[in-house]
Amino acid sequence: FHERFNIPVQISIENQEDVVLRAQVPRFAFAFDDGRGGGPQAVEQQQLRECLSRGEQRALYLLRTLFRIEQSREEQSPTLLIIDDMADSFDYANKYAILQYLKEIAEEGLFQSVVLSHDFDFIRSVASRLGLSHKAVQTAKKSPSEVRIVEEFYKNPFKHWRGRIQSDVYSRVACIPFIRSLVEIQENETTFLALTCFLHVKTGSEQLTMQDAQGHYNTVLGTSVLFPDAHRNAFEVIFEAADAATAGNLGVLELEKKITLAMAIRLKAEQFMIAHIQDSAFVTGIQKFQTQELRTRYRSDFPGETEALRILDEVVLMTPEHIHLNSFMYEPLLDLSDQRLLDLYTKVKSLPLPASGTLSAEGTGVA
Repeated sequence: FHERFNIPVQISIENQEDVVLRAQVPRFAFAFDDGRGGGPQAVEQQQLRECLSRGEQRALYLLRTLFRIEQSREEQSPTLLIIDDMADSFDYANKYAILQYLKEIAEEGLFQSVVLSHDFDFIRSVASRLGLSHKAVQTAKKSPSEVRIVEEFYKNPFKHWRGRIQSDVYSRVACIPFIRSLVEIQENETTFLALTCFLHVKTGSEQLTMQDAQGHYNTVLGTSVLFPDAHRNAFEVIFEAADAATAGNLGVLELEKKITLAMAIRLKAEQFMIAHIQDSAFVTGIQKFQTQELRTRYRSDFPGETEALRILDEVVLMTPEHIHLNSFMYEPLLDLSDQRLLDLYTKVKSLPLPASGTLSAEGTGVA
């Protein structure tokens, strides 16, 4: 345990003779040493719970588990391990220690392991370190009527979308925020702002076509891909794709559909707020955090619209991480509730526009 895990605790076995000679359960003694001098101080386990971080506590909890595994190894007893969120709250040093330990016991042939985790990055690391085939990674998809176990194919979602960019509308739409993240890293402000118009209702947003998205895609990646719907209005394509994902769906969504839905939700919400606020100077003056700024203004103008405000708060809470793909950390999106996203899109679509029609960001009427 001490060789593998890094926590400020020294552990010894008080009844070591009984453990060795009589196979009794070990009784541990603990000494705390934070490295600031003075040496280790004996403490009770309850005291450790009060001063150790959650990750350090979980590492300490693994001590008994490791003892049981080592006992099975010593007895050459075939064992099935069900490992549920073992690395939750661990720092990376301790997380990698677990990966190495799983690799070692897997190589012995005595142990069969089922590893469960919400941390997709950890699962992917397990598969990589243990040399497992991609088919060994399965995902639980929960719907209102069932839990389905399916093969996980997002080893690299962006490569997956790139291979389907011409045949699948959801891959085309999902690549828009991905390309925007790339140009943000490149500090290409002009292209970044142009792609932002696909994700927010800005001046000219509602006149964009998929050909505009195609141009940015090819320029950034150096390709010559042709979108089959290049002639079509981009917002119409996004909304139609979201409608199709919602229609008859049992709550099982691929990542690209979740991103498309999040984009449609936010665009619909902004169209609704802009139409009611009817202040084009205010809208065009927003430089960042547009959805939040619109929500704040809508709350000020319409404080009595409690149901609409509740829905808009949910939009602000749920959609940014789906759309921005910050640092390409797409893993959390796989774990978010599909059904909640589907329900939110339905709610946003039901928000009533003013009787006089809608207003775009430029302040001109649109159908």
